[in-house]
Amino acid sequence: MDKKFAKSCNFSMKEECLLISLVKTYRHEIECKKSNTNSNKIKKQAWDKIDRELNTISGETYRTSQTLRNKYENLKKRTKKKVADMKSNIYGTGGGPPEEIKFNGAEKAIEEMMGSQFAGLSSEFDSDFILEPIALEEGPLVGSEAIEDHIALQETFSVSI
Repeated sequence: MDKKFAKSCNFSMKEECLLISLVKTYRHEIECKKSNTNSNKIKKQAWDKIDRELNTISGETYRTSQTLRNKYENLKKRTKKKVADMKSNIYGTGGGPPEEIKFNGAEKAIEEMMGSQFAGLSSEFDSDFILEPIALEEGPLVGSEAIEDHIALQETFSVSI
């Protein structure tokens, strides 16, 4: 507790977007799920590169690699919470339209970058499963064509005993 750090300035929107764009370039190193000595060393090197690049480009307030890492993790948590809140609002009851949740530029970029990690897995057995409509390449069958196709399907799937 001997060291006391002075509070630095808040991140500007420009700095947040720049941080996310730099994280995208080093995403495979940073988001690696391994936590052994070698991969941790690679992650630290990636954060040091991001630190140098961001401080060179932004020229505003000096940010350490640990500060940038904390900011990125906090942005990711905040975005994940907003996505979860948005989903729960869609399926909520009580009438009226769902509450609109707005994402800023950095949060949109994180949501796009993380993709399936935020979307989750869908299950056809889940109570809020949404069926995707099937797009027909051809127009709807009418008249004798529809009957012939129906009979052909029945013959294909009929089981002889």
